[in-house]
Amino acid sequence: MKGGNLLAKKIAARFGLEEARIESTGGLKEASVVVGKYLSPRLYVTYGLGLFEPVSTFKIRYLLSREWSLQAEQSGTATGADILYSIERGKGGATQPPVKDKGEPAKVPAEGGG
Repeated sequence: MKGGNLLAKKIAARFGLEEARIESTGGLKEASVVVGKYLSPRLYVTYGLGLFEPVSTFKIRYLLSREWSLQAEQSGTATGADILYSIERGKGGATQPPVKDKGEPAKVPAEGGG
């Protein structure tokens, strides 16, 4: 399957897709090829087609804001929709105080001077 993913990436690049991969939920029999593309900066669509089984999957994700998105998926006769909330940790936050040569915090002059 690794060689298939390399081929899928080349196909994605050639056709202007954001992603193309071979994935499996189990063994080789459940393998499918999945392609995805942004239709707009907020709208992402993926389509998966079974390699050995006649199963297809269609997924659409719409970004409402930085944290909220809507996602709908259809696989065979099953359909579902979700509202997703994501939290990113480790980005931004409080800044560290300036450090002097020996690892001691630098003194910051008091406001109002005097």
